[in-house]
Amino acid sequence: MALGQAAAAKADLEYAAAHEADHQEALTILQLCTGDLDGAATTIIRRLDDPANRADALLLLSDFDPHRPTYPVTPDDLRLPEIKARADVQAAIARAGLVQRFRLQAAQ
Repeated sequence: MALGQAAAAKADLEYAAAHEADHQEALTILQLCTGDLDGAATTIIRRLDDPANRADALLLLSDFDPHRPTYPVTPDDLRLPEIKARADVQAAIARAGLVQRFRLQAAQ
């Protein structure tokens, strides 16, 4: 989060949470970017437990080849492994199916 932008980021996060049904992945990404790892884990688990959103959540949690070294690393890229390693998220993944390893780069 940019320095001095905490209030704006909080407002954006609150808006995304209030409109979660419009784009659930956006809420997850914003939570990761702002460091709300507990919130991101809760959102991911809710998505994994919902048959209508499960496939997108599993795709987000899947492993892909890394991008070229010159590709910018985003805060959500850095924090997603922390979420994936949590016991509560691992249990939700096990209930939902499994994550895959794709030998290609993820779309950004």
